[in-house]
Amino acid sequence: MSERLVGVVERVPHYATATGFCIADVREQAGALVRVVATCPPLEPGDEVEVLGRHMVHNRFGPQFRAEQVTPRLPVGRAALARYLGSGRVRGIGPALAERLLDEFGEHVIGVLDDAPEKLLRIPGIGPKKLALIRKGWSEQRDVWRLAAMLAEHGIGTGRAARIQKQFGGAAIAVIRQNPYRLAQEVRGIGFATSDAIAQSLGFDRASPFRVRAGLQHLLDEARGAGHCGVPRTKLVDEAVKLLDVDAALATSVLDDALAERSVIAETLENTTLLFTPRLYVAETRIASMLRALASSEAPFSRNDIDALIDTVESDFVLPDEKRRAIALALTNPVCVITGGPGVGKTTVVNAILQIAARAELELALAAPTGRAAKRLAQQTGHPAQTIHRLLEWNPEEDGFQRNEDRPLECDLLVIDEASMCDVLLFESLLRAVDAGTSLLIVGDADQLPSIGPGQVLRDIIDSGTVPVASLTTVYRQSGGSDIVANAHRINRGTLPDLANAPETDFYFFSAATPEAARERIVEIVAERIPRRFGLDPLRDVQVLSPMHKGATGVDELNAALQQRLNPAQRAGRLAFAAGDKVMQTVNNYDKEVFNGDVGIVREIGRDAESVVVDFDRVLVEYVADEIEQLTLAYATTVHKAQGSEFPAVVIPVVAAHSIMLQRNLLYTAVTRGQKLVILVGERAAVERAVRNANAMKRWTRLRHCLRG
Repeated sequence: MSERLVGVVERVPHYATATGFCIADVREQAGALVRVVATCPPLEPGDEVEVLGRHMVHNRFGPQFRAEQVTPRLPVGRAALARYLGSGRVRGIGPALAERLLDEFGEHVIGVLDDAPEKLLRIPGIGPKKLALIRKGWSEQRDVWRLAAMLAEHGIGTGRAARIQKQFGGAAIAVIRQNPYRLAQEVRGIGFATSDAIAQSLGFDRASPFRVRAGLQHLLDEARGAGHCGVPRTKLVDEAVKLLDVDAALATSVLDDALAERSVIAETLENTTLLFTPRLYVAETRIASMLRALASSEAPFSRNDIDALIDTVESDFVLPDEKRRAIALALTNPVCVITGGPGVGKTTVVNAILQIAARAELELALAAPTGRAAKRLAQQTGHPAQTIHRLLEWNPEEDGFQRNEDRPLECDLLVIDEASMCDVLLFESLLRAVDAGTSLLIVGDADQLPSIGPGQVLRDIIDSGTVPVASLTTVYRQSGGSDIVANAHRINRGTLPDLANAPETDFYFFSAATPEAARERIVEIVAERIPRRFGLDPLRDVQVLSPMHKGATGVDELNAALQQRLNPAQRAGRLAFAAGDKVMQTVNNYDKEVFNGDVGIVREIGRDAESVVVDFDRVLVEYVADEIEQLTLAYATTVHKAQGSEFPAVVIPVVAAHSIMLQRNLLYTAVTRGQKLVILVGERAAVERAVRNANAMKRWTRLRHCLRG
């Protein structure tokens, strides 16, 4: 049940104009100072507010009042009105003019500003231009709060008012009353559930075409979030009937209208009619078209010269026939894929290609989807590498890339590693920046997890049969005694890995009868057994990888348990971090040059816990205010988050409680993250289930069909 807090804003440590995220210290009527965290229109010191929400202790930031709704209370009394009007929030009114307005109109000044602003011309120094400025500033100030009040009246939190106002301006209330479903379609961060709640509170008909159209779009967006580019028509209609509680005839009729308008696009593939949003439909179409255009351009080297060129690097690499064929294929084709599992020599092949290209004085560019993958690529090749976003010069202010067909990349050979992590939107943006004179080498393991975003680009390119593919299959690293590599290939073939814990192995399995027992054993293994037996640092060298966030062996509980064991320091103020904690960056931050998946150690907590300094491989990065929310504990993380990274040792819970995620490609991806040591903890039956389950969720895409023409 919501609690009510009434008070005066004393300080606003942080307000994010783009999102409305606000941290404010409010002095409540009883005298206590309360830290309020809200998403709301701008607050200023001196504002009187009524806040609905609840007191809570945030797992990172400590005690706070988490607001569901913030409603302004008009100030009462001359002193409060003077603070309110003189705060600078209303353009044209400063402290001195606020006093003159109060001298003239007293406590009726708000009514004058609302209903009769022309009376301000009585005040010396206010002419027509000044009056116009004040009227505009007052209107902007009042519009956002009127919108907030309207949302509150219908039980919707005021936090979204600033975003809605930014999108629709003074027409926001009229837009909502006419078609509240535009909120879900046009305002970032507002979904179908919120717009539907507003619509129902306004009395909209549940069978309204506006509602059905918005529901269909919501389902297409959900499919995109699950990795699909399209949805089977029958499935979409069935899900719309369940979500909206309408009959199939209405859902079909509205869908047909959307198809006629081309706001949804249909295509029949393999006897199934799939429906696509235009953005994803166009992305896959363009990828196919651009790859075909690249494939028809000139290759970097002639087939007649290739054997001699490979001979020039033979002394630096071990190049059996399979690798020579892969090198030749890449250098004699303008587009090529090199794929294979761990230990098959992808790095050797890429390094040989780069050496030959460098000797020919070709301009090289190397990139990968994530920061950690790019860093690893640079370490393995000795050539500079960067994220695809940085390669394409992402501009957050313009929400787009600076490199494209009008300003293409300036290189002769572009190498993209960990390509299984590329979704269709990122890959389309990449190809737009690749000129006809550039050769493209795509490297990755198609048996790993597909991208988090929509599509399965690498798998579709390989399956299309239209792009030259070098599949490396011979395992060379196995000769060095790596059971990690051998077991990874067993898993990928659908064979149970060797769980016998042989002497001198680098692959272990420890049984645990319950998830709780598995969690405790993982903590012991990470904190004691690995450091004692292998001399590895539990913070820098060991990574726990879990399939899920929730549950006894999920990321959340594992992080809490490992943090308590490895760094039981007192947490400061509002933070759940302390110096010495292992943390992960959760979004790309190009200003700070830290990227999603980067792992570091907290070195310093700032005064009043308002800042954190993190050491990322000896580079110190400071976070302040809501930037801290970009960090999460990283003693344990998901397998998806770890993709593209490698760690000296990985520990993986495999328990029946994770049944929904027990899939072959997930276990294979997790195991291949380990360089020196892999330890599975859990139930043998769960390992067997994961290995047998090759039916990872099918993704509905059309790229391979587009490539086939």
